[in-house]
Amino acid sequence: MTARLRTLLVLAVAAAVAVAAPAAPVSAHAGLESSSPAANSVLESSPDSIVLDFDEPIDESVSSIELFDQERQGIDVGDLTSSGDGSVISASLPTLDDGLYAVVWRVTSADGHVIDGAFSFQVGAADSGVDPDDLIDDVQSGAGADASVDRAMTFARLLGYLGLITLIGVLLFGTGPASPPRGRLLARVSVAVAVVGTLSTFGLYGAQVVGGGLVDAVAPSVWADIAGTRTGRALLVRTVALGVVGALVVMWQRRTARWWSIASLSLLAVAVLATSVSGHASALSPQAAYVANSALHLVAVGAWVGGLLLLAFAGRAWFDEPSSGPLVRRFSTTALVAVPVMVVTGVVQAAALVGGFDDL
Repeated sequence: MTARLRTLLVLAVAAAVAVAAPAAPVSAHAGLESSSPAANSVLESSPDSIVLDFDEPIDESVSSIELFDQERQGIDVGDLTSSGDGSVISASLPTLDDGLYAVVWRVTSADGHVIDGAFSFQVGAADSGVDPDDLIDDVQSGAGADASVDRAMTFARLLGYLGLITLIGVLLFGTGPASPPRGRLLARVSVAVAVVGTLSTFGLYGAQVVGGGLVDAVAPSVWADIAGTRTGRALLVRTVALGVVGALVVMWQRRTARWWSIASLSLLAVAVLATSVSGHASALSPQAAYVANSALHLVAVGAWVGGLLLLAFAGRAWFDEPSSGPLVRRFSTTALVAVPVMVVTGVVQAAALVGGFDDL
């Protein structure tokens, strides 16, 4: 590989990482608006229940509320129930003695992100002799997923995005009779990377939901818990769609039939939509518009970055062939449209996530 091609490959990969890397926390994640009992409140008598009100709908089936007394002992609470628009969950309580208590909660927000928190309240006005912050620190430690799970999730999501955007570029530009011979290999690699990244994301999402470790990411019982969630279903749909695309890639010939192109691009569209449904866009309103915006953004990124990677992987000999000229010109024309589309759709979604163009 020449120095020019190596430079192009490095730039393409850097662009892919910059575009696909997970962003910092944004307002699309659910946040606790209020609670009953309120944080740091002092009650005259035992409350009947714990009620948590979030600023967006959450998934009750993969959420939890735990209660601890001032001796750090867990207290059994009732089953979670949801009310209203799905943003309020509650659990009944037994009669509590006077003293300090800590509530530890973990919920899954509409965009599939798992968040947790804790607060304290007191029953009776007498001084408990326990520091509320110390109590919260003690009972909250270990309540969330291991740090290794979060690090692995970041890597898995990045793999999934890199594989998907590379596959978009290869299928858009690299399947014709004049395409680079190495395009088939790149398609196989990108499908494998996308499937591994998506399946890993599915398992690690389960580990985050249960607040566990890496072992929980491969536990069938955890998979069963999250398979019924919206994020879990979207990840499974994306995996199946990519798996069938992988089977089609194995069948790939230099002169592919029209049905092959239609089937592979249709399944790729399903994978792109499933990716958008399981991300930040699903937490915005109107949901359909922002999911479509996110999908268009991902396609534009794939057309540009994936196309660059295909050209970088083509090899110098292919560029010396007369048939390479039309494909390179087609990619350049497409990139002139894809890059502005990528920028506009990215700015629109980012502004919605952070609360407006001023905050952006």
